[in-house]
Amino acid sequence: MNSRGFTLIELLVGGTIGVMAIAMVLGVFISQTASFQSLDLVRQMNANGRDASLEIGNSLKRAGYGIDPGVAFDFSCVGQPPGTKCHDSYNGTDDLRFYARNPNYVYTPQNAALGCATAGGCLGGGTMYSIVGVPTSTAIVATLGSLDVIQKGRTVLALCSDSTTPHPVFATVQGRIAGPGNIGMTIVINSSTASTSLVADLAFSSCHSGTNVPPGFLLLVDQYHYYVTTLNNEPWLVLDTGIDFNNNGTLPPADTADLIPVARGVEDMQVAYQLGPTTGTAPDSNQDWVVGNNQTVLAAEEPDPTQAKPLNGTLNGTMHPANIRGVRVTFVVRSPIPDRSLGSGFLGDPAVKFENRSDVTAITLGQFRRMPITLSAATRNMNSSNPWLLY
Repeated sequence: MNSRGFTLIELLVGGTIGVMAIAMVLGVFISQTASFQSLDLVRQMNANGRDASLEIGNSLKRAGYGIDPGVAFDFSCVGQPPGTKCHDSYNGTDDLRFYARNPNYVYTPQNAALGCATAGGCLGGGTMYSIVGVPTSTAIVATLGSLDVIQKGRTVLALCSDSTTPHPVFATVQGRIAGPGNIGMTIVINSSTASTSLVADLAFSSCHSGTNVPPGFLLLVDQYHYYVTTLNNEPWLVLDTGIDFNNNGTLPPADTADLIPVARGVEDMQVAYQLGPTTGTAPDSNQDWVVGNNQTVLAAEEPDPTQAKPLNGTLNGTMHPANIRGVRVTFVVRSPIPDRSLGSGFLGDPAVKFENRSDVTAITLGQFRRMPITLSAATRNMNSSNPWLLY
């Protein structure tokens, strides 16, 4: 080696090699970082899709529990006549609305060995109450415990007996009440003009008529209304229970603070309904016993509560919601932020058409990643032939 040091040429060659090595390492690092960022977006979409699937999948298993299957799924439209289609769309997102009786109660028949000496049985668990006296069209008095609270907007089911048949009445509580004691509540009885399909007998039977007639019962009914909306400039799947949780007097969805966020990034939800097959031709548009999966017809399609209703858990081959035996829900989950790692040439994953949605022009690509997730759930409670059993 020259004792006087490196020559200029040697320094230039060495520097060039060093710069090239650094550039190669830096390129690998940038590529790996971009790949990790893209994978992280996919991971977040998976997690959000899982949240949506678990929530709706578990809730659908409750649909129709303890109530008439004919009113379990709600296809009514606010301010519109029965039969109007507003829950399905071929160029937008669908929504899903159904009901189930709240299962968190204990009913003990009159039996000294079981610790209940009260005629008609004993109640407990905080969601099943004895009706005091005979209800009117605007008020019910029920016995509440010291910790019991019924919020404004809660749907209740009153079962009154005329010694032979329970007369179910669905009503909405108009203000928050709390126990203990015999507490009166103001109600609005649901009718065919209300914004719900929960309609049963529109007049109460005498709850204590005759001898050996058990008292009337008041039970809580849970509403499950899932739809896609925008919160903080992001698409979200939300749950509207109909209840005024913050007690400010305004009900959801007008009060967004009462909505329950379920899954972030859900920008589309498509719902199809499996009808129980019978002999003859299927009544849906493509005659496969699935309502809402035909992309060749540019129109909304959903079960129709104005058609003939089957009785006692049977099937009658119509589009009536009581014939629903399963539900399929497909979500399109969007990444929380655009994926810039794929460069400016990446416009975003394409919007995908599912079920009967044939027009996706309303979806802006925006360099977002997208992932479809589908779940199917059997609605076994819709087979019930006696929905008014108390235990």
